[in-house]
Amino acid sequence: MVVRSGTEGLGAWQSDTRNIYEDYSRALVGAPPKAIVGIWLIAVSLFRHGEGIAEFTDVMLESGVKRLRIL
Repeated sequence: MVVRSGTEGLGAWQSDTRNIYEDYSRALVGAPPKAIVGIWLIAVSLFRHGEGIAEFTDVMLESGVKRLRIL
């Protein structure tokens, strides 16, 4: 889960590495997931009534030595 607000970094590529399992565990109550079957890439400016463009690249899922390129 990555959240950014403001103008810092606009117009430049940003890079993030996340532990999806930990993000899920912090965000949702209950049993841990048996498997992660999807991810969402979302860019929102709706709440500030703005406009924006988002591009995503080099999205990968890793588990141990396994690496799966998503995008």
